Amino acid sequence: MDSNGLFPFITTVSAKLHYVELYSPLTMDTQDRSSVTPSASNMKPIEWDEGLATAAQQLADSCKFEHNRAGQNLYEGSDPADLVKQAIDAWHNEHKDYNYDSNTCGPNAICGHYTQVVWADSSKVGMAVSSRKCESGMYIVVANYDPVGNYAGEKPYKQQ
Repeated sequence: MDSNGLFPFITTVSAKLHYVELYSPLTMDTQDRSSVTPSASNMKPIEWDEGLATAAQQLADSCKFEHNRAGQNLYEGSDPADLVKQAIDAWHNEHKDYNYDSNTCGPNAICGHYTQVVWADSSKVGMAVSSRKCESGMYIVVANYDPVGNYAGEKPYKQQ
């Protein structure tokens, strides 16, 4: 923590480093996007996008935990040390509640973050973490995807 009470290492850069380390296009393709069940026939590789990351940083630093665009995942947590990994893991774990055949979530479950992560046409991502603790006492992670996904009634990918 610096003299302003900020964690300077939690930035778009650290989000990118965590993203690249954990979910580089090859790793993400293997772990999240290509390991979907059932298998996908149209999954595009995904790459880091600085413009999306800059927009994510602006939203994260506003400390507003609300979506401002489609194709966006949000996460909040109190411990900044592993926040990007926690967010990515939480979004991925929603797959347990998602039923591809019916394109639905289980009762009282959320799975829209997961379906955005595995949205076949999304080929770019930019992530950021708020550079300070928000009034809620939490830090915010924002991930922006392009092209956007999660169209109502559409499945995130085509079955192989």
